Amino acid sequence: MKGIHRNKIILAVLVIGSIGTAIYVASEKNAATDNNSAMTGSPTMKSLQNDLLDYLKKNHPEIRFGSQKYIDYVSDVCILAEADPELAKLSNYEDIQFYCAEYLHELDEQQVKGIIPFFGFKPSEDFLSKTIEEIQLEVIAKERQNETEFQQERD
Repeated sequence: MKGIHRNKIILAVLVIGSIGTAIYVASEKNAATDNNSAMTGSPTMKSLQNDLLDYLKKNHPEIRFGSQKYIDYVSDVCILAEADPELAKLSNYEDIQFYCAEYLHELDEQQVKGIIPFFGFKPSEDFLSKTIEEIQLEVIAKERQNETEFQQERD
């Protein structure tokens, strides 16, 4: 039972961190480029997932997609700067970190709905089809909505 609570706390921290990271990355990219160029070339979660799975197949074949080992590995990649030094050498490492945070967020969302995977967690096709920029824009919109609702409650 303690493990479940620990996992929920870790996931909550990761979700908050991923939202903060998404907002930070969005603000940095928007400062450097205009909206049209920012939307081009953005990888999808599926392409990043495939990149990570290809890496794991070559370097960590014992880690199976969706398993508890995979979830633990993805958590480490999010939390620890040097969780896997070889992974960190990849040119799209930061994008893979973003995918990892969003994968955990997607897992958390499913668990909140009461869906607890027995044979491993696999994200939805909707999630996999989203680009980094689309997720960042969703986070920004949600933050603005939350701010508006908060202001309305205060008034």
